Amino acid sequence: MLFRSSFALTDSNNLLGVIPFVKNAKALGMKPLVGAHLSFDQHQCVALVENCKGYRNLCSFLSQLHLGKVHDACELLVQKSEGIHLVVGNPLLLSKLHGMFMGRIWAGLDRSRETRLNRRHRELLELAQNLDVKPLALHACYFASALDYKTYHLVS
Repeated sequence: MLFRSSFALTDSNNLLGVIPFVKNAKALGMKPLVGAHLSFDQHQCVALVENCKGYRNLCSFLSQLHLGKVHDACELLVQKSEGIHLVVGNPLLLSKLHGMFMGRIWAGLDRSRETRLNRRHRELLELAQNLDVKPLALHACYFASALDYKTYHLVS
Protein backbone atom coordinates (compact mmCIF):
# COMPACT_ATOMS: atom_id res chain seq x y z
CA MET A 1 0.00 0.00 0.00
CA LEU A 2 1.30 3.43 -0.93
CA PHE A 3 1.13 5.84 2.00
CA ARG A 4 1.08 9.61 1.66
CA SER A 5 2.08 11.81 4.58
CA SER A 6 -0.10 14.76 3.54
CA PHE A 7 -3.41 15.33 1.82
CA ALA A 8 -5.82 18.17 1.10
CA LEU A 9 -9.46 18.88 1.83
CA THR A 10 -10.94 21.43 -0.54
CA ASP A 11 -14.59 22.25 0.08
CA SER A 12 -16.35 24.13 -2.70
CA ASN A 13 -15.99 27.90 -2.11
CA ASN A 14 -15.78 27.44 1.66
CA LEU A 15 -13.66 26.15 4.52
CA LEU A 16 -16.44 24.53 6.56
CA GLY A 17 -14.68 21.21 7.13
CA VAL A 18 -11.27 22.62 8.05
CA ILE A 19 -11.32 22.23 11.84
CA PRO A 20 -12.38 18.56 12.02
CA PHE A 21 -10.17 17.80 9.00
CA VAL A 22 -7.05 19.27 10.64
CA LYS A 23 -7.76 17.56 13.98
CA ASN A 24 -8.33 14.15 12.38
CA ALA A 25 -5.36 14.41 10.03
CA LYS A 26 -3.02 15.30 12.89
CA ALA A 27 -4.43 12.46 15.00
CA LEU A 28 -3.48 10.10 12.15
CA GLY A 29 0.01 11.57 11.93
CA MET A 30 -0.64 13.18 8.56
CA LYS A 31 -0.04 16.74 7.40
CA PRO A 32 -3.32 18.44 6.46
CA LEU A 33 -3.26 20.76 3.44
CA VAL A 34 -5.97 23.35 3.93
CA GLY A 35 -7.65 24.88 0.92
CA ALA A 36 -10.76 25.37 -1.14
CA HIS A 37 -12.04 24.40 -4.56
CA LEU A 38 -12.81 27.81 -6.03
CA SER A 39 -15.55 28.40 -8.60
CA PHE A 40 -15.83 31.94 -9.96
CA ASP A 41 -16.40 33.76 -13.24
CA GLN A 42 -16.90 30.41 -15.01
CA HIS A 43 -13.45 29.29 -13.80
CA GLN A 44 -12.39 26.66 -11.31
CA CYS A 45 -9.15 26.06 -9.45
CA VAL A 46 -7.88 24.72 -6.15
CA ALA A 47 -6.31 27.14 -3.68
CA LEU A 48 -4.07 25.68 -0.98
CA VAL A 49 -2.75 27.76 1.90
CA GLU A 50 0.95 27.82 2.69
CA ASN A 51 0.84 29.71 6.00
CA CYS A 52 -1.30 31.91 8.27
CA LYS A 53 -1.17 34.81 5.80
CA GLY A 54 -2.44 32.51 3.06
CA TYR A 55 -5.27 31.30 5.29
CA ARG A 56 -6.30 34.90 6.06
CA ASN A 57 -6.12 35.79 2.36
CA LEU A 58 -8.20 32.78 1.33
CA CYS A 59 -10.78 33.54 4.04
CA SER A 60 -10.95 37.15 2.86
CA PHE A 61 -11.33 36.09 -0.79
CA LEU A 62 -14.12 33.64 0.05
CA SER A 63 -15.92 36.15 2.28
CA GLN A 64 -15.90 38.81 -0.42
CA LEU A 65 -17.03 36.23 -2.98
CA HIS A 66 -19.99 35.18 -0.81
CA LEU A 67 -20.95 38.77 0.01
CA GLY A 68 -21.19 39.55 -3.69
CA LYS A 69 -18.55 42.28 -3.45
CA VAL A 70 -16.39 40.84 -6.22
CA HIS A 71 -16.41 42.44 -9.67
CA ASP A 72 -13.33 40.62 -10.98
CA ALA A 73 -12.53 37.46 -9.00
CA CYS A 74 -9.23 36.87 -10.84
CA GLU A 75 -8.04 40.35 -9.88
CA LEU A 76 -9.10 39.82 -6.26
CA LEU A 77 -7.33 36.44 -6.19
CA VAL A 78 -4.15 38.14 -7.39
CA GLN A 79 -4.53 40.81 -4.67
CA LYS A 80 -4.96 38.04 -2.08
CA SER A 81 -2.26 35.77 -3.54
CA GLU A 82 0.33 35.94 -0.76
CA GLY A 83 0.59 32.56 0.98
CA ILE A 84 -1.67 30.80 -1.54
CA HIS A 85 -0.75 28.07 -4.03
CA LEU A 86 -3.02 27.34 -7.01
CA VAL A 87 -3.79 24.22 -8.97
CA VAL A 88 -5.40 25.25 -12.25
CA GLY A 89 -6.93 22.95 -14.85
CA ASN A 90 -8.02 25.57 -17.35
CA PRO A 91 -5.49 26.88 -19.91
CA LEU A 92 -7.09 30.34 -20.00
CA LEU A 93 -6.96 30.73 -16.23
CA LEU A 94 -3.41 29.36 -16.11
CA SER A 95 -2.22 31.90 -18.66
CA LYS A 96 -4.01 34.70 -16.73
CA LEU A 97 -2.59 33.86 -13.30
CA HIS A 98 0.80 32.20 -13.81
CA GLY A 99 2.78 35.47 -13.69
CA MET A 100 1.37 36.45 -10.30
CA PHE A 101 1.76 32.98 -8.75
CA MET A 102 5.27 32.17 -10.01
CA GLY A 103 6.50 29.03 -8.23
CA ARG A 104 3.10 28.63 -6.56
CA ILE A 105 0.95 27.46 -9.47
CA TRP A 106 0.53 24.02 -11.05
CA ALA A 107 -1.32 22.74 -14.08
CA GLY A 108 -3.85 20.33 -12.60
CA LEU A 109 -4.78 17.36 -14.76
CA ASP A 110 -7.96 15.71 -13.50
CA ARG A 111 -8.53 12.50 -15.41
CA SER A 112 -10.95 10.94 -12.95
CA ARG A 113 -13.61 10.57 -15.64
CA GLU A 114 -11.30 9.96 -18.59
CA THR A 115 -9.05 7.10 -19.60
CA ARG A 116 -6.94 9.05 -22.12
CA LEU A 117 -5.65 12.58 -22.46
CA ASN A 118 -8.16 14.73 -24.31
CA ARG A 119 -7.56 17.91 -26.31
CA ARG A 120 -7.92 20.18 -23.26
CA HIS A 121 -5.40 18.09 -21.31
CA ARG A 122 -2.89 18.30 -24.17
CA GLU A 123 -3.46 22.05 -24.52
CA LEU A 124 -2.94 22.52 -20.77
CA LEU A 125 0.25 20.43 -20.77
CA GLU A 126 1.66 22.32 -23.74
CA LEU A 127 0.90 25.69 -22.14
CA ALA A 128 2.36 24.55 -18.81
CA GLN A 129 5.56 23.51 -20.54
CA ASN A 130 5.78 26.86 -22.36
CA LEU A 131 5.20 28.76 -19.08
CA ASP A 132 7.55 26.51 -17.08
CA VAL A 133 4.67 25.41 -14.85
CA LYS A 134 4.81 21.88 -13.45
CA PRO A 135 1.89 19.51 -14.08
CA LEU A 136 0.10 17.88 -11.16
CA ALA A 137 -2.06 14.77 -11.45
CA LEU A 138 -5.42 15.08 -9.69
CA HIS A 139 -8.22 12.74 -8.92
CA ALA A 140 -11.44 14.12 -7.52
CA CYS A 141 -12.67 12.40 -4.37
CA TYR A 142 -16.09 12.76 -2.92
CA PHE A 143 -18.00 11.10 -0.08
CA ALA A 144 -16.92 7.61 0.90
CA SER A 145 -20.48 6.61 1.75
CA ALA A 146 -24.01 7.99 1.76
CA LEU A 147 -23.70 8.52 5.53
CA ASP A 148 -20.87 11.02 4.87
CA TYR A 149 -23.25 13.10 2.75
CA LYS A 150 -25.82 13.12 5.56
CA THR A 151 -23.14 14.40 7.96
CA TYR A 152 -22.09 17.05 5.43
CA HIS A 153 -25.73 18.09 4.97
CA LEU A 154 -26.16 18.54 8.73
CA VAL A 155 -23.03 20.70 8.95
CA SER A 156 -23.83 22.87 5.96
